[in-house]
Amino acid sequence: MAVSAAESEHDLLSRYLDSYRGAIKWKVQGLTRDEATRSMVPSGTSLLGILKHMAYVEQGWFQEVIAGRVLESVSTEEEFAVADDETIDGLMAAFDGACATSREILAERRLDEMVPFRGGQLAIRDVVVHMIEETARHAGQMDILREQIDGQTGGFPPGGLPWS
Repeated sequence: MAVSAAESEHDLLSRYLDSYRGAIKWKVQGLTRDEATRSMVPSGTSLLGILKHMAYVEQGWFQEVIAGRVLESVSTEEEFAVADDETIDGLMAAFDGACATSREILAERRLDEMVPFRGGQLAIRDVVVHMIEETARHAGQMDILREQIDGQTGGFPPGGLPWS
């Protein structure tokens, strides 16, 4: 994709967020369920657990904070825990669905629009910038976990750089 100097801030931030979403998905692709749930760190974090967590993060920030929807409360531990009946395809679909809903919500809003947050107000721009940071941070964690599992390195899938 060619980057244009005339690109809006809204489109620029959306493009970066989508690039990091793609990196999250790429780190799980091509693995078996056993590999994707393997924990290589004392915290028990796994690639599939991070993917599941990121679906909840998308829902929390876009559906709850921006759209004002009330969703079922889930603990952080539950967000990362992969149940025996959860599959890579199922959690990938949940993440894809959450991201699609986030895109729809964001498309209807302005970045300078304020939303209620923890007794105050928060600009939607702040939510989007935070989501870029949050998604990039977890993608980086996934880089290390994936390298420990099968040696794959690289932050983005081919053609997935935000500026490509």
